[in-house]
Amino acid sequence: MGQDIEISKEAGVYARWMIPGLFAFALLQSLTRFMQAQSIVIPLMASSGITTLLHLILCWSLVFKSGLGSKGAALATSISYWINVVLLALYIMLSTACKETWTGLSTEALKDLGHFLRLGFPSTVMVCLETWSFDMIVILSGLLPNPKLETSILSVR
Repeated sequence: MGQDIEISKEAGVYARWMIPGLFAFALLQSLTRFMQAQSIVIPLMASSGITTLLHLILCWSLVFKSGLGSKGAALATSISYWINVVLLALYIMLSTACKETWTGLSTEALKDLGHFLRLGFPSTVMVCLETWSFDMIVILSGLLPNPKLETSILSVR
Protein backbone atom coordinates (compact mmCIF):
# COMPACT_ATOMS: atom_id res chain seq x y z
CA MET A 1 0.00 0.00 0.00
CA GLY A 2 3.00 2.28 -0.35
CA GLN A 3 4.15 2.25 3.27
CA ASP A 4 7.78 2.35 4.29
CA ILE A 5 9.13 -1.22 3.91
CA GLU A 6 11.01 -1.12 7.22
CA ILE A 7 7.89 -0.06 9.15
CA SER A 8 5.73 -2.66 7.39
CA LYS A 9 8.14 -5.49 8.19
CA GLU A 10 8.42 -4.45 11.82
CA ALA A 11 4.63 -4.20 12.12
CA GLY A 12 4.32 -7.74 10.73
CA VAL A 13 6.85 -9.08 13.23
CA TYR A 14 5.04 -7.31 16.08
CA ALA A 15 1.67 -8.71 14.97
CA ARG A 16 3.02 -12.27 14.83
CA TRP A 17 4.47 -11.97 18.33
CA MET A 18 1.08 -10.75 19.59
CA ILE A 19 -0.63 -14.00 18.54
CA PRO A 20 -0.11 -15.76 21.92
CA GLY A 21 -2.13 -13.00 23.56
CA LEU A 22 -5.21 -13.31 21.34
CA PHE A 23 -6.84 -16.12 23.30
CA ALA A 24 -5.96 -14.43 26.59
CA PHE A 25 -7.51 -11.17 25.33
CA ALA A 26 -10.75 -12.98 24.44
CA LEU A 27 -10.88 -14.63 27.87
CA LEU A 28 -10.06 -11.32 29.57
CA GLN A 29 -12.96 -9.59 27.83
CA SER A 30 -15.35 -12.34 28.93
CA LEU A 31 -14.15 -12.26 32.54
CA THR A 32 -14.36 -8.48 32.62
CA ARG A 33 -17.95 -8.45 31.32
CA PHE A 34 -18.90 -11.21 33.76
CA MET A 35 -17.67 -9.13 36.69
CA GLN A 36 -19.01 -5.81 35.39
CA ALA A 37 -22.48 -7.33 34.98
CA GLN A 38 -22.43 -7.96 38.73
CA SER A 39 -20.96 -4.54 39.60
CA ILE A 40 -17.75 -6.15 40.87
CA VAL A 41 -15.33 -3.44 39.84
CA ILE A 42 -12.80 -3.05 42.68
CA PRO A 43 -11.18 -6.43 41.95
CA LEU A 44 -11.09 -5.49 38.25
CA MET A 45 -9.28 -2.29 39.15
CA ALA A 46 -6.86 -4.10 41.47
CA SER A 47 -6.13 -6.77 38.86
CA SER A 48 -5.50 -4.12 36.21
CA GLY A 49 -3.23 -2.21 38.59
CA ILE A 50 -1.16 -5.28 39.47
CA THR A 51 -0.97 -6.29 35.81
CA THR A 52 0.12 -2.78 34.80
CA LEU A 53 2.97 -2.77 37.32
CA LEU A 54 4.10 -6.20 36.19
CA HIS A 55 3.74 -5.10 32.55
CA LEU A 56 6.15 -2.22 33.11
CA ILE A 57 8.74 -4.63 34.49
CA LEU A 58 8.10 -7.13 31.69
CA CYS A 59 8.37 -4.48 28.98
CA TRP A 60 11.58 -3.09 30.37
CA SER A 61 13.05 -6.59 30.69
CA LEU A 62 11.92 -7.93 27.33
CA VAL A 63 12.46 -4.78 25.25
CA PHE A 64 15.68 -3.39 26.70
CA LYS A 65 17.43 -6.03 28.81
CA SER A 66 16.84 -9.01 26.52
CA GLY A 67 17.26 -6.94 23.37
CA LEU A 68 14.06 -8.27 21.79
CA GLY A 69 12.84 -4.77 20.90
CA SER A 70 9.34 -4.72 19.43
CA LYS A 71 9.12 -8.52 19.74
CA GLY A 72 9.65 -8.08 23.47
CA ALA A 73 6.94 -5.42 23.62
CA ALA A 74 4.45 -7.74 21.94
CA LEU A 75 5.46 -10.67 24.11
CA ALA A 76 5.18 -8.53 27.26
CA THR A 77 1.67 -7.51 26.23
CA SER A 78 0.67 -11.14 25.65
CA ILE A 79 2.10 -12.22 29.00
CA SER A 80 0.34 -9.33 30.72
CA TYR A 81 -3.00 -10.39 29.24
CA TRP A 82 -2.45 -13.90 30.61
CA ILE A 83 -1.49 -12.55 34.05
CA ASN A 84 -4.70 -10.51 34.16
CA VAL A 85 -6.75 -13.54 33.07
CA VAL A 86 -5.22 -15.69 35.81
CA LEU A 87 -5.79 -13.03 38.48
CA LEU A 88 -9.45 -12.56 37.52
CA ALA A 89 -10.10 -16.28 37.15
CA LEU A 90 -8.65 -16.92 40.61
CA TYR A 91 -10.80 -14.17 42.06
CA ILE A 92 -13.93 -15.58 40.43
CA MET A 93 -13.20 -19.13 41.58
CA LEU A 94 -12.13 -18.26 45.14
CA SER A 95 -14.23 -15.24 46.03
CA THR A 96 -17.53 -15.45 47.87
CA ALA A 97 -18.75 -12.55 45.72
CA CYS A 98 -19.09 -14.91 42.73
CA LYS A 99 -20.20 -18.10 44.45
CA GLU A 100 -23.84 -17.61 43.40
CA THR A 101 -23.08 -16.76 39.78
CA TRP A 102 -20.08 -18.98 39.01
CA THR A 103 -20.74 -22.64 39.52
CA GLY A 104 -18.00 -23.90 37.21
CA LEU A 105 -17.87 -25.03 33.63
CA SER A 106 -20.61 -27.35 32.42
CA THR A 107 -22.36 -28.38 29.23
CA GLU A 108 -25.29 -26.21 30.33
CA ALA A 109 -23.27 -23.23 29.10
CA LEU A 110 -23.81 -24.53 25.56
CA LYS A 111 -27.59 -24.83 25.99
CA ASP A 112 -28.54 -21.62 24.18
CA LEU A 113 -25.48 -21.28 21.96
CA GLY A 114 -27.48 -20.18 18.88
CA HIS A 115 -28.97 -17.19 20.72
CA PHE A 116 -25.53 -16.27 22.06
CA LEU A 117 -24.01 -16.40 18.58
CA ARG A 118 -26.82 -14.24 17.13
CA LEU A 119 -25.90 -11.60 19.70
CA GLY A 120 -22.17 -12.23 19.78
CA PHE A 121 -21.39 -12.18 16.07
CA PRO A 122 -22.62 -8.61 15.41
CA SER A 123 -20.88 -7.47 18.58
CA THR A 124 -17.63 -9.05 17.43
CA VAL A 125 -17.94 -7.40 14.01
CA MET A 126 -18.54 -4.04 15.73
CA VAL A 127 -15.41 -4.38 17.88
CA CYS A 128 -13.37 -5.48 14.84
CA LEU A 129 -14.56 -2.51 12.78
CA GLU A 130 -13.68 -0.12 15.60
CA THR A 131 -10.20 -1.61 15.97
CA TRP A 132 -9.65 -1.72 12.22
CA SER A 133 -10.63 1.94 11.87
CA PHE A 134 -7.82 2.91 14.25
CA ASP A 135 -5.46 0.54 12.48
CA MET A 136 -6.32 2.14 9.13
CA ILE A 137 -5.34 5.54 10.54
CA VAL A 138 -1.96 4.11 11.52
CA ILE A 139 -1.55 2.46 8.11
CA LEU A 140 -2.46 5.68 6.30
CA SER A 141 -0.03 7.61 8.48
CA GLY A 142 2.68 5.60 6.75
CA LEU A 143 1.93 7.62 3.62
CA LEU A 144 2.72 10.96 5.31
CA PRO A 145 6.03 12.77 4.65
CA ASN A 146 7.84 11.42 7.75
CA PRO A 147 6.24 7.98 8.15
CA LYS A 148 8.42 6.80 11.06
CA LEU A 149 7.44 9.79 13.18
CA GLU A 150 3.74 9.87 12.26
CA THR A 151 3.29 6.11 12.64
CA SER A 152 4.99 6.03 16.01
CA ILE A 153 2.87 8.94 17.29
CA LEU A 154 -0.44 7.52 16.07
CA SER A 155 0.24 3.93 17.08
CA VAL A 156 0.47 4.91 20.74
CA ARG A 157 -3.24 4.91 21.42
